[in-house]
Amino acid sequence: MPPHAVHSRTVRDRDIRDYGDRALLIECGSTDEVLALAGTLRSNPPPGLADIVPGAATLLVSLIDPASQAAARTRLVGIELPGPAASPGTERVDVVIDVVYD
Repeated sequence: MPPHAVHSRTVRDRDIRDYGDRALLIECGSTDEVLALAGTLRSNPPPGLADIVPGAATLLVSLIDPASQAAARTRLVGIELPGPAASPGTERVDVVIDVVYD
């Protein structure tokens, strides 16, 4: 594959962990994947979605009740995550903060 090619992957069942009986924790490969998945779920939410809590490498999907957990897991498996080149905001910029110690 050319070096500029976009690599993508899909959410697999093994990426998803039960987080109590009203939430799912999804392990992602990077912060870019977390943000891409959060955006996807906000625009097309799974059944019973109450809240989405992004972390550095995980995404917590909070649900309204325990009955929603199986349907949400089924909806999440197979979602395609864009590769880093396709994610918005992947360009890194150094920020310099001048500090003076007295």
